[in-house]
Amino acid sequence: MKTVFFDLGGVLIDFSHDKMCEQLARVTGLSAQELKKFFFETNINELYETGQIDSQYLHFKLSQVAKKPLEFTDVMLAASKIFKPIPKTIELLDSLKIKGIRLVLLSNTCEAHFDYAKKTYPFLRKFDAYLLSYKVALRKPDPKIFSMALSMTKSRADECLYVDDVENHTIAAEKVGLPSHHYTGTEALTKELKTRQFLQ
Repeated sequence: MKTVFFDLGGVLIDFSHDKMCEQLARVTGLSAQELKKFFFETNINELYETGQIDSQYLHFKLSQVAKKPLEFTDVMLAASKIFKPIPKTIELLDSLKIKGIRLVLLSNTCEAHFDYAKKTYPFLRKFDAYLLSYKVALRKPDPKIFSMALSMTKSRADECLYVDDVENHTIAAEKVGLPSHHYTGTEALTKELKTRQFLQ
C-alpha cells in the first residue's frame, strides 16, 4: 500500500506563535514578549513537544511565572486557538483516500495543540495513523523519527512520500531513505503526487 506522510502546521493548517503569545498575555497578565522568551528562549517548548512535560506541568510553570493561579482550560484554549486550515491541501486528502493511499500525520506538536486540532478539524479523522513528536519523544529533524516512519508503514520506501513545509525536515527525511517533498503550495504538491503516481 502506498503511503503519504503529511506534516500538520504549514501544510494542512497555518498557525501563529505570535497569536498564541498575545492570547496567553491576556490570560496570564504577562507581556507577549515575556511569553515568547518563556517558550522559545528556554527549553520548555522542546520539552513539551517531546512529551517530557505534560499540559498540567506547563500550566503549573506558567502560573509560577505569572505569580498567580491560572485557570487550566483558559490557558490551554489561549495556547491552542491559533490555527487556520489550508483548504486546498485538505481537499487532497479525499483524493488520496479514494485512491486507497494510506495517510499518516507526521508532526512536531504538543498535547494541547493536537487535542484542540483533533476536536476542531474533522479532516484529521481521515488519517490512518499519527506519528506525533510528543507521543514518541522525538522531534524533526531527528533522523530517528523518519526511520520510525518508514518502519511503521506497510509500504516500500519508494511507495512513500513525506510532505513538509520546512526544507530542513525534508532533507533529513531523504537522508534516511524517505522520499520527500518540500511543500510550497498545493499546486506544486499536486504535481508531485501525480508525477509519483499517487494521483492521476
